[in-house]
Order: sequence, then C-alpha cells, then structure tokens
Amino acid sequence: MSRKAQSQFSILMLSLFLFCTVKMNPVKADQYTILQKDSVYYTMQDVHIFEKLRNDYSKGKKTNKITQIGRFFLNSNYFGHTLEGRPERLRINLIELDCVTFVENVVVLNRVLNQRKPSFKTYCDTLRAFRYRNGNINGYGSRLHYFSDWMIENQEKGRVEDMTQKLGGIPYNKTINYMSAHSEIYPLLKDSVDLLQIKKAEDFINQHQKFYIPTENIDKAEKDIKDGDVIALVPKLEGLDITHVGLAILLNGQIHFMHASSEKRKVIISDLPLTKYLEKNKNVLGIMVIRTII
Repeated sequence: MSRKAQSQFSILMLSLFLFCTVKMNPVKADQYTILQKDSVYYTMQDVHIFEKLRNDYSKGKKTNKITQIGRFFLNSNYFGHTLEGRPERLRINLIELDCVTFVENVVVLNRVLNQRKPSFKTYCDTLRAFRYRNGNINGYGSRLHYFSDWMIENQEKGRVEDMTQKLGGIPYNKTINYMSAHSEIYPLLKDSVDLLQIKKAEDFINQHQKFYIPTENIDKAEKDIKDGDVIALVPKLEGLDITHVGLAILLNGQIHFMHASSEKRKVIISDLPLTKYLEKNKNVLGIMVIRTII
C-alpha cells in the first residue's frame, strides 16, 4: 500500500471508529441459532422482534412511524459487519446493529408496517429490494455498499427522496472510488467479478450530481428537516461519500441525532442538537438529508 493510501486508510479507520464500523467479532454459537430459508439468514429472535413491532406499530392509519420504530431499538447493541460473509445472502440481524443496518431496517420496517397485512416474509423481500441493486443478489458487488448508491437506487424506485438540494444543499463534486482504490483492505473484493461490479457502481454514482449541506449552514436548514429524516454525514476523506448515518429526531424544538454509536456501543439519541453534534467533528463537511416515502 502506498504512503498516501496508508494515510487515507488511517484517517478512515479513525472516522469509522468514531462513527460506524468496528472489527467483526464472531457470533457465539450459544447466543442463537442461525436459520436459513430461501437464501435468507435470520434467527428466531429476529422473527420475534418483527412480531413485536407488528403488534405495536402496524395498527391504525398509514403514517410515518420512523422515530417510533427507531426508539424501539434504543440501547440495542452495536455490532459491525453483520452483513459480511460468503456466499452473499440476505442477512437479517435485528438484535445487533451498526449505523447502516439501524437506518436501513427502520426505513424498511416503516414501509412494511404500513402495509395492510405485514409479514416477516414481506419484511425480508422489502429489505432485499432496498439493499441490492434491482433487488437481485448476485455476489458481494450487487449489494449497495455506498450510501449514495443506496439513495439513488431507492429514489429511482420511489421509496425515498433526496431532500438535500431543496434544503439549501450545494453541489458535491467529489469522485467516489474509495472501495476500488483500496480494494486490498476489503477481503471480499478479491474476486475480480465483484471488484468490477464495485467499479461500475462507482461510475454510476459519479454520473449523478450530488449535494450536501455544509456544517455551517445546517442551522438554517434545520427548520425544514423533519422528524424521521435520514441524516448522512459527508466526510472530508477523499473518495468516500458517507462515513455515518442516523435519523433526525425532534426533541424540545431542536433536531437531535438517533444512531447506532460505535463509541457508546449501542443505539442512542445524541445529547447535543445535530448542529452542535457536528461542530465537534472536524472530519465532516456537512450532511445529506433523505426523506422516506410510504
């Protein structure tokens, strides 16, 4: 690895320690039994959690339940890299969450629990549709690894809307290529087919104009950020689009940040309002704001 790549990698690891990703620990065999059905890996605990959510939140009129579902997961254990493994499969884990799986699961559950007859199968099918390009699992490279790719794909499918520009965002012209440029640090990218898929995904992202709200302008946009909006943190790090994601939650008239914290090792709501929370991190340029559609 070149000195420049080593330096970039060190910065990334520091950012991810503060935010989203930690080393992967093996699941203990006596914790729960992994089940496999229709190429979906899950546990009975996952099924029970879904049933609890269905009983609590699937009744009544169709409405945005993002923050209620997010609160359900408060204090859930933080655990990184739960999606990794060979072969590539839809992996369900509602017991332990990282920043990405917390947001993705809450968004998907909000959509599913607003359906007339929500089921665990429907949840799995919807999660697959959100997580993989065109909902098809075709190796590691078919997963939407970059948040920008996830956002573009799901916006095109009518599931979410990028609100960043409407809230005062400015053009975000960084070239996204971190995974392919540093493929040596991604063990599952040793397969040339997967690497080619990642490069195609990066090309796809870079063909789209992206926007972000600079940190110093967030206070102006805050009044238009809604309870339950997805907040994605845009880093200064070259080649990378997003380092951390969470949910906006309105507390005492101010937007706070609900997220799976690697530092606190659990899902939390920030003590500080979002603007103050971001001011503490000098490696963040600003945010993207994504709104779910149900």
